[in-house]
Amino acid sequence: MNEEKKHQGRLKIFFGYAMHTGKTYAMLQEAKELTDMSNDVVVGYIENVEGLETILKGLECVPNRQLMLSSPEVDIDAILARHPHIVLIDHMAHTNRNGSRHLKRYQDILEILEAGIDVYTTANVQDIVSLQDDINKITGEHSSETIPDYLFEQAHQVKFIDNEPQYEHHYSVETLKALRELAIKCCAQRIKKLTSLPSKSHFINSEHILVCLSPSPSNAKVIRTAAKLANTYQARLTALYIAPLDKKLSKKEYQYLQENISLAKDLQAQIEVLNDNKVVFEIAEYARISGVTKIVLGQSPTHFFQCSSLSEQLVRLAPQLEIYVIPYIDERSIFKLVRPQLTLNRQDFMRTAGMLILSTLIGGIFYYLDFKESNIILIYILGVLMTALITTRRIYSLASSFISVLIFNFLFTSPRLTLRAYDSRYIVTFIIMFIVAFITSSMTNKLQTSAKDSAQNAYRMKILLETNQKLQKEKNKEGIISVTCHSLMKLLQRDIIFYPVSKNNLEKPLIFCQSPKDTSIFQNEEAVAKWVLKNNKHAGATTKTLSNALCLYLAVRIGDKIYGIIGIYIDGKPLDSYENNIMLSILGELALSLENESVIKEKATADLKAKNEQLRANLLRSISHDLRTPLTSISGNAGILLSTGTILDEDKKKQLYSDIYDDSLWLINLVENLLSVTRIENGSMNLNLKVELIEDVINEALKHINTRRIQHHIQVIQDENILLAKIDARLIVQVIMNILDNAIKYTPDHTTITIQSYLKDKNIYIDIADEGNGINDKDKEHIFDMFYTVNRQVADSRRSLGLGLSLCQSIMQAHHGEIKVYDNSPHGTVFQISLPAQEVEIHE
Repeated sequence: MNEEKKHQGRLKIFFGYAMHTGKTYAMLQEAKELTDMSNDVVVGYIENVEGLETILKGLECVPNRQLMLSSPEVDIDAILARHPHIVLIDHMAHTNRNGSRHLKRYQDILEILEAGIDVYTTANVQDIVSLQDDINKITGEHSSETIPDYLFEQAHQVKFIDNEPQYEHHYSVETLKALRELAIKCCAQRIKKLTSLPSKSHFINSEHILVCLSPSPSNAKVIRTAAKLANTYQARLTALYIAPLDKKLSKKEYQYLQENISLAKDLQAQIEVLNDNKVVFEIAEYARISGVTKIVLGQSPTHFFQCSSLSEQLVRLAPQLEIYVIPYIDERSIFKLVRPQLTLNRQDFMRTAGMLILSTLIGGIFYYLDFKESNIILIYILGVLMTALITTRRIYSLASSFISVLIFNFLFTSPRLTLRAYDSRYIVTFIIMFIVAFITSSMTNKLQTSAKDSAQNAYRMKILLETNQKLQKEKNKEGIISVTCHSLMKLLQRDIIFYPVSKNNLEKPLIFCQSPKDTSIFQNEEAVAKWVLKNNKHAGATTKTLSNALCLYLAVRIGDKIYGIIGIYIDGKPLDSYENNIMLSILGELALSLENESVIKEKATADLKAKNEQLRANLLRSISHDLRTPLTSISGNAGILLSTGTILDEDKKKQLYSDIYDDSLWLINLVENLLSVTRIENGSMNLNLKVELIEDVINEALKHINTRRIQHHIQVIQDENILLAKIDARLIVQVIMNILDNAIKYTPDHTTITIQSYLKDKNIYIDIADEGNGINDKDKEHIFDMFYTVNRQVADSRRSLGLGLSLCQSIMQAHHGEIKVYDNSPHGTVFQISLPAQEVEIHE
């Protein structure tokens, strides 16, 4: 989390029962007193400064944000930049103008509180969202500007301003008295909550209240009633919406549903969305699994063919639950606005008409072939069934049922070509024909819808499973992001933008589009993504924050750790509940994968650091020994020469001089290896590549070890061809020297060391073979590791630092060559180095 988020600011509400009761004045007066005591207090916003000019003098005011021709609004950025100890913001329940960051002013206050700034604000009892039904009973009005109950209940302090209105009020005295009593009751309940500590038994036997959501305007009353009940019982509140699979909500219904979900969130309800056509069964099953003790739902209207209401069915399925049914207002006039207008699809109309014509033609043929009327009726029923299969809406199959009866009556009953029927039995036939056609078409439509939904759900689940499998295979961050965004694009059929997050900053966005389009629309919304990163909350389209954005932006996170910001192109087409659930599941998988990738990377870094520390320790430990031995020998031999040089014979002196020279060469070789290792590790080794004769390189290496030829026989076998390679001769000489040095140290004296060079498959090979005891397979696997030494007795009793062969491998890799080790026959070891051969150019 950011540093400023670690300390939460405190909220103080100056609470009243009506307008013009002195709340703003009391807030300013207290601010004045705090300022006089050297507190850092600023005025963020005052609704109406008329009559407050005097008390405002001496108080610092943060300039407001002017939105075009609208009234000024709170400038959140200016307040955050100023970062006072206390800021005053009037009228907490205010709805912000278009273009503001947040939909509601209380959201502005919450963002300021999260920055660690204390906020003083004002509110009336009419602003409390759960009291709207009580307010409506008292005043006959519904407040359009409300605040969530939790802000009032969790405020650090609420100060009740119990003054009479300063001006003539549009409410009557009785109304004001009732509002005052409600405000006092509200404050008393808050104090009771703060002072009462729940016992252990409360948590063991806690109440759990479930309220059922619907896209109905009257559902708001049901939600508020459930919130009051939860408040009374101090119970958990869950709001459940069962999204039917066979019904698509209209735009108006979707709007009502989102408003009801938003209200439930404001009342601190946990939102749950399930997808199923069996609404009653799902409610009962969820209640059983979740330990629900009480269910609150609205009174559902019953239809002609419906045997029992929703509440009655719930009682049968869950008799142990307490069920509260809230009466509903007659919404038929309201839902006239909600019902979508009937629009005819030309293709479906033509298919219906064509099927009726085809059924009539076949019926005519049957009639002239003297088939019974029952066979003709079956033809029309089959036509209705086919109409239900090939059209997209039920209205066409219903119309086909009705028209089929009329056509059958008109063409195939006596008297023909009239809608009259002499035989009264035809009436029963017509009714049965219509009912059978109606039922078959309805069942066909349901099966068709169910099949489509099943296929769609199967497709979505397939995407979810495929995404999970692909994420398990991906190891790098870019691949993980690409897999997830492509899956979301397939699932939602929308464009996706993803901002990776590194060190709490947005990186360059990755844009995934279904078709080529102008991507600048996404880049213009980077500010929304930055806000989501800073506040760790959703923003953009379909939210109450920066709602003018084209995309919905969400943080891909594990707790407070944000790994990226993802934007989903909405463009006025919000996600349905099932899409939203699958999307959140995929984003959860993405967050886990990015966390695993981050953990693996951190572990690799930690392992590398530990390895480097171990290498450093080994280097210091080894070098202290390896330097001490030759230096002790040099100083000892030099001391002998200084003290007894006059009495020693010439052969003894030469031996001492030779030992000093030999040890100094060994030290030079050690220092050269150390310097080369350092350059390679730092990436600062520059190759001086030139075309060199391999024979000259081998001879140069032999010159540096001539002092040891007395104990070993070195045999050189040259190729008949001229061997040329583009190399850094100094480094290749060092490779050959290190291998020869190992052969001399680890093999018995007076044995042969063979150096053979040859050309094969456009590569030059140099084999250096000894006649020692060989190297076992276990040591071969690590022979080129840094600081690794074979555990055996060294000829001169001097430990090896373990850098030589590791350095050889690094040098060969830099030359695009290889170094290998294998057994010599009949015994011993062969080190083989290979280099790309340089073609010989012959100039005439």
